[in-house]
Amino acid sequence: MEIKAPPQSPSTPGGAAQSAAPWWHPRQWVEGPHASVIDELALDNLVRIQRLLLIILGVNLVCVAVFRPTDDIEDLGASRWTQALFASHLAMAMSLVALALVAQPLLRRPEALRGLVRAYSVLAFVVVMGFIVAMVSFDQWVTSSIAPLMMACALAGTVIQMRPATSSVLYLGTYLVFAVAVGQTQQDATALMSNRVNGLSAVAMGWLLSMLSWRKSVENLLLTRRLAELATRDGLTQLYNHRETVRRCQEELSRALRHQRPTSVLVLDLDHFKQINDRHGHPAGDAVLAITAARLSDGVRSTDIVGRMGGEEFMVMLLHTDARAAGAMAENLRLALSVPMVLPDGRMIEVSASIGVATTQPERMESFDMLYQRADQALYRAKNGGRDRWEAG
Repeated sequence: MEIKAPPQSPSTPGGAAQSAAPWWHPRQWVEGPHASVIDELALDNLVRIQRLLLIILGVNLVCVAVFRPTDDIEDLGASRWTQALFASHLAMAMSLVALALVAQPLLRRPEALRGLVRAYSVLAFVVVMGFIVAMVSFDQWVTSSIAPLMMACALAGTVIQMRPATSSVLYLGTYLVFAVAVGQTQQDATALMSNRVNGLSAVAMGWLLSMLSWRKSVENLLLTRRLAELATRDGLTQLYNHRETVRRCQEELSRALRHQRPTSVLVLDLDHFKQINDRHGHPAGDAVLAITAARLSDGVRSTDIVGRMGGEEFMVMLLHTDARAAGAMAENLRLALSVPMVLPDGRMIEVSASIGVATTQPERMESFDMLYQRADQALYRAKNGGRDRWEAG
């Protein structure tokens, strides 16, 4: 039987190497690094956009009050300008309220509405930038400034996180619409040319900020995941470490007791493990531990908890499992571990394990410590009874 590598997480060294691709790499443009983080970034994006929309909405309402129609303006050009800006800001404020309402069900059910969560940032970008382009175009009746477009591009590039391919299409589309729209209201050829050049610079700046923001967000998220893995996983076996195993088991046991569902704990210890280290060396012992972890993980359900408690001791929590089923699982795991293990250098080692089993009792509200102690006492009885066996506690 060949060695089966322990389960790897997305933040293993191999995954970290993949994330090192530069922003201009083709893989970044098609799907971005690590598709597994896209949904998490999209949800974070949704929260960030909500805060941005509140700020923009406040500015819109102020502008609606400032540009409200009055009879004091006699100049027809200025009157047309204020009316256009009033209508634009009012329409934008209403659109922002609609965007905020759309976001509420997405925030409540992000998993079920995953596709819409991803698309929300695109919708928000199109709405906001569309109104900004319209207002900048209307401004050309009285001024050649395009400062709102510059600020909007910089703000969107910093706040709205989008994959490179998506942001490239959106910023290019923004510039094309701006170049056409500004030509409809700016009659001075020199000012028009200047605005189109400056508009290209503004859009390019926003696009570059978007690239940098996306890259940094992905790196930070992957680093956070890696730190979480280091804090909760055993480095050799990739199983949960002692502290995380206990924490998860306490949570699951509390839930099982509330719903009166049977839960079993298996405490497992490799027999004569010190002799393996002494006879074959510590690298061989590490390989045995890694193979043991893989076989335990393969031998239980994905919902069960498998952890390394320290040294050669492991623990398995079997959810919704009564004493009879737990005994059968203990025997299956004992048989699986008794299959000779092949080391990386080709040597074969026979390993056995002793297992203690404890199951919650309906009439007793046991804590995890009490349940673990019963399983541990059963383990010692299995050791004293000849090893390579299991005992119920």
